[in-house]
Amino acid sequence: MTYQKIRVAIVLVCFTVLSAWPASAASKEQLQMMADIRMLQEQAQQLQVLIGALNEAIKTVNTRLDQ
Repeated sequence: MTYQKIRVAIVLVCFTVLSAWPASAASKEQLQMMADIRMLQEQAQQLQVLIGALNEAIKTVNTRLDQ
């Protein structure tokens, strides 16, 4: 293999690695964002359950006050 072919091969490998690197970083960022969204969805569901429980407690208190 000539020096020129080796040089071209090295440049191609470096280009391939460097071009894949930002895509990998973007993929990691997207995965992190999806995980954050899932956590927020779970927290929103927990808040809805708590709000429902508070509404029931308020109804109970209002019933007792009315009596």
